[in-house]
Order: sequence, then C-alpha cells, then structure tokens
Amino acid sequence: MLHQPHPYPYSMPIRIVFNLHINPPPMPRCLGGGTLSSKLQKWRIGKLKLTPMTRLQYAVDAALGLAAVHDIDGEGLSSVAHGDLKGQQYLFMNGAMKLGDFNRGRFLRRNSTAPQTACTYTIGKNDGVFRSPEEYNYLPQTSAIDVYALGSILYEILTGKPVWDEKDSKDSRKFIMKGRLPKIDKKILESDDLVDVALREAISMCYVFDPKDRAKAADIASYLEEKQSELQKITNVTSRTSIKRQKTDEKEMMGRPKNEIQLE
Repeated sequence: MLHQPHPYPYSMPIRIVFNLHINPPPMPRCLGGGTLSSKLQKWRIGKLKLTPMTRLQYAVDAALGLAAVHDIDGEGLSSVAHGDLKGQQYLFMNGAMKLGDFNRGRFLRRNSTAPQTACTYTIGKNDGVFRSPEEYNYLPQTSAIDVYALGSILYEILTGKPVWDEKDSKDSRKFIMKGRLPKIDKKILESDDLVDVALREAISMCYVFDPKDRAKAADIASYLEEKQSELQKITNVTSRTSIKRQKTDEKEMMGRPKNEIQLE
C-alpha cells in the first residue's frame, strides 16, 4: 500500500467556528518537541547546538507553513491570514514543524470590484514588535502582514536574537511604523556563510514597507528551498571529495616503506 501524505504537512488543520474567526482543533497534550521559539532560545543561551543547515531547515519549514496557510484554497490569492505569526506558533510534532494557533486569523474574501485582490480588514490592537508597518499604523491589512512577521522569525533564526531585542517596545513600534528595520550585527551582516547570505536575502524579501511590493510566502519558501538544495549539493560534493582524498592518502601510506612512515 502506498503511503498517503499527511493532509497538513506544514500546518495544523483549521476549524471554522461560528464567530467566523479561525481556530485550530484542540491541541494534543504532549507535543514533545516544543516550539521554534523555545529551540532558538536554548540555542541563544548555549543549551542547544543548531548547525547552519538546521537553522536553514527551520527557515524553510517556517516559510512552507505560512505558504500552506495562505494557499489553503489553492495557489494564487490568499484566502486566510494568520494574523499573529511568531516563533511560539510553530510546534514540533513527531519530528515535523507545524504552524498552529489561528485565534487571530481572518478569512479574506475576494474583492467583488477587483477580483484579483482580497478585501482588507483591521484589528483593533496590535502588540509586540514583530508586526508590519501597516498593523502599527492601523491601516487596512492583508495576508502580507504575515510575510512581514515571517521576516521577524527569520531574523531570529539568523541572529539568535529576538527582533528589536535591545529597544523599548514603544520605540520599536514607532521605528517600524516609519519603515526602519532592526539592526543586524556587523559580523553577521558581512558574513559570507551561504546560510547567512540566504537568510539575509529572505529577510529582505519580507521586510518591505509597502505590502503590495512584499513577496508572497510561497516565493520566500521557494527561494529558501532552492538555496537549501544548492547547499546540500555543495555539501555532498565536498563530502565525496574528502572521502576520495582520504582513500588516496591511505593508499599512498600503504605503499611507502614502514621505516619511512615511522620516521614521520
């Protein structure tokens, strides 16, 4: 029998309730793996080792989870906005990272006068320092707010620090409203590590002031998957080259006189 793929590989299933908000089904008591935020916090304080490729995998999964929610009604126009995207909402379940907690989520109706766009909405109180400029300016919102928030998650995956960690929350929100971006340490900003480069580019795709110009979650997921594939190929080639070199060295050692080997 062929294995059937899980119907929700990157997000928790969504349940509609009578107030037209979006909620997940009851959460299982034992998730086992914790949240993305908890893993990044342990990494930050030195209690967990995360390799660059592991962090890139987290970034890929975070983007895929959001893309799955945005495209729940098929590719193209988003019909759902999460509305509260942050690391705590990504849960590790059976080895997979899934997006949950849709209590601030909104269904997005198609605009009857402009069918290629969705109707906008607003929420009365937007807290935190991870949200988009339009949220803190209390302007009409779309699913693009989630993409900006994804940038804040990727920022923490890149730097190990929560976004705007060194600033007062009120001041940070004012900066975001004006389009200012959180600083990245010079060492990370100038790093030529391929994972750092990929994460910086993905963040720049998210942190776009005008929501109309912001990339879609699916585009960011595709970009990160592409970079991940490229890095895996490089890693595989490097590994094969290293093994081949090791075998060559072993053959050379076996062909040399014993006394010559001992003298070294």
